[in-house]
Amino acid sequence: MGIDNAVTLISAWLLFLVMNTRKLTTLIKSKVQRTPEEAAEIAHGLYREVCLEFFVLVPASAALLIFLKPLFWLTIPTLKTLDSGAPGERIAAHALLGMTSYGFPFGSLRTRISSAFQAATSVPSSDSHDQKGTIARDDR
Repeated sequence: MGIDNAVTLISAWLLFLVMNTRKLTTLIKSKVQRTPEEAAEIAHGLYREVCLEFFVLVPASAALLIFLKPLFWLTIPTLKTLDSGAPGERIAAHALLGMTSYGFPFGSLRTRISSAFQAATSVPSSDSHDQKGTIARDDR
């Protein structure tokens, strides 16, 4: 059932795109179009965060729910009925599974995983930072 699993993954990716429109818009803006806040997001690893989510976390979450699919089909009889029905119904059942995979477990852990990844891969700036994380400037 390779096509079913592909539908699950594609629907998770599509939901990722819809839910991250602001981040994606920030990424495609030129430097002169970005606000200072958006520029700070870019400097703090927005590219890495989006790539990590799209290429690692969303597929991992979809794969996890694909592995758990037999359990879902046993506990939710309607899904099993859809999966064994006409092709359109099977696609709908797997698209629903993909959308669910984006919301859980990925959605519930996304902030923690992305923050940890950003902290682990961020490059220290040449500017000095005070205790609050703001840049201290030398006004001589």
